[in-house]
Amino acid sequence: MTNTTESSGIPDEKIIIHAAKTLDCSAHGTFVEACQCARQNHIQVMVVDLNATQNIRASGLGILLKLSKKMEYSPFKIQIENCQPDVKVLLSENRLFSGFSIS
Repeated sequence: MTNTTESSGIPDEKIIIHAAKTLDCSAHGTFVEACQCARQNHIQVMVVDLNATQNIRASGLGILLKLSKKMEYSPFKIQIENCQPDVKVLLSENRLFSGFSIS
């Protein structure tokens, strides 16, 4: 996998975003596209796969927070999966992501 953030989705199921080694502002476009795809295809679950992610910059946290706020009043579910231990601690310490399921 290249060092970029990618998304893939299956209509009526879920959309998965595979984040890069470093999650930062370069991922913004991918998250916007994933949200648009989810709305157009009535996808109810978005999975952010952080398996390859070793570092989240402040701009990456901002993207996740914006996603959380954008989807706050919808039936949409956001799951963050495959977190490395350091990334999971970072997300937990920020306490900004109460709308996310983090594993």
